[in-house]
Formats: sequence, structure tokens, C-alpha cells
Amino acid sequence: MEEGQMGSGCSRIHPAAKYFYRLPTSRATGLRDAMAAGVDIETGGHVFQLHVTNAQGMIEPLFIPRTGGQFFDGDIYFGFNVARNFTLRPADRFRK
Repeated sequence: MEEGQMGSGCSRIHPAAKYFYRLPTSRATGLRDAMAAGVDIETGGHVFQLHVTNAQGMIEPLFIPRTGGQFFDGDIYFGFNVARNFTLRPADRFRK
């Protein structure tokens, strides 16, 4: 397969799970602990992250103090990220 083509030969697949516990005294009424489950798929230079969560925000100031969804009652949101590693200089000029 040529470089840059995505096919069925994924190099690595990793499960991922996160749970953010907050002390009961630090929660506002009606808010929940944030939790998520997903998978990271590494291909030739890209990482695709697919996840389900009970939080709408993606960064800590949004999802840790503001999660109101009940994961096991159906308040589930789907999210994804795509990351790419770019090289700005030829490999033979990397520092060793």
C-alpha cells in the first residue's frame, strides 16, 4: 500500500476510558462526574479518536465542572478527534 493511503491494515488500535471523580462537596446540584469510553486508531501518520461521553465540552474547564448528563440513562454524546504528525525538515537532518 502506498504511503498516505488508508486501508484495512491499521497499525494499532487502543481502547481508552476516562472518569473524572469530584468530591461530593465540590459538585453543584444536578451535575455529574464526567466519563468517557472510546478507541484510538493509529494509521500511517494519523490518529483517529472516537469516543462516547456524558459531557458536552472537550476541555477541562467545560467538562469537569459542567457535566450534567447521566451516561447510563442515555445522555450520551459522540465525539471524534483527528491528529496528524507533521515533519518540517527531512529525516536525515533530525538531531540524534
